[in-house]
Amino acid sequence: MATKKGVQILVMGRVQGVGFRHFTKVKAELNQIQGFVRNLADGRVEVVGVGKRPALEALIKELQLGPPASKVQKCFAQWQAAPDFFANFSIRL
Repeated sequence: MATKKGVQILVMGRVQGVGFRHFTKVKAELNQIQGFVRNLADGRVEVVGVGKRPALEALIKELQLGPPASKVQKCFAQWQAAPDFFANFSIRL
């Protein structure tokens, strides 16, 4: 069984008010990733994901594209130890 990994992803560009959090939740659930997505006060979107590395890499690629109304300028991923306290993937306010 593959070890779970953790990643924090910061997405910059036109990523708020365009359905980005819902898009992220759908893609994360399809990839069996736990964690959360939330808007940050500075206009970025933060994603924390826990899952198998190939699934997380697939999520990062999806986030670089974003939903149709978005315009992703940069997507920065920082790998980290996988926390074990996420039961699902949620949208945080």
